[in-house]
Amino acid sequence: MRLASILLLLACTERPPSNPEPGAELSTLRASDIADAAEDAPSEPRSDPAPKPLPTPTEPRYGVSHILISHRDASHHRHDRSLDEARSLAEQLLDHLERGEDFAALARRHSDDPSRGRGGWLGTYATGTYLPEFEAAVASVPPGSIGPLAETTHGVHIVRREPVVEAEARHLLLQVGKGRSDAEALAAIRALRHRHIQGESFDSLARAHSEHQATRSEGGQLGLIGRGQLVPDLERAIFELEPGQVSQPVRTPWGWHLLLRER
Repeated sequence: MRLASILLLLACTERPPSNPEPGAELSTLRASDIADAAEDAPSEPRSDPAPKPLPTPTEPRYGVSHILISHRDASHHRHDRSLDEARSLAEQLLDHLERGEDFAALARRHSDDPSRGRGGWLGTYATGTYLPEFEAAVASVPPGSIGPLAETTHGVHIVRREPVVEAEARHLLLQVGKGRSDAEALAAIRALRHRHIQGESFDSLARAHSEHQATRSEGGQLGLIGRGQLVPDLERAIFELEPGQVSQPVRTPWGWHLLLRER
């Protein structure tokens, strides 16, 4: 099990509520939800001309931030506004963005998606993860650009395509507590780091000593890591490394970590 929950807390700037608010987060925008969501969303005639078809995504992975404007006919809606009102608000926000306002700030103020706590950042996803109309809007523009409005069963989305920045990494965790003090854990992980530098493989050290059970049997393998997937201290440490380098010990609420960036 890679990217297990003990590590992969999203780098939120606000703590999520105990009952997560509905929205277009990863779990609700997935293509597998199309059929169920379509049953909940009543049909509404479009008075505006049909938009030109957007290009099909051609890359395996994309990065995205978004602002969701919900309406009363959307699945899991949070507002009583009409679809036309949602479109109008989205157009107003697009105008603000064209005049140079900060995307993340507008997302925190206006988005109806839980990702607003991260400024709308959804991270990197594999093509086929989200609803087709959402993915097409993202893929239609180059990284750093705002795409056309995307309408899904969840509402109206303003999307900004983000660059895909990823690293492949391993980690090793020594927990603090249960008879081990912070200083003892730090001393122990420094010793393991020294053993790696002296020639022992990170894989074997992680299998023998890591206390992160979800990745221990895989030699600490985390797989591909994108921006926004790890707690900030771990993310920062990984992306500061060059491929092949091992980090200094990194402290998180779970204990002390070593990180090896593989690529």
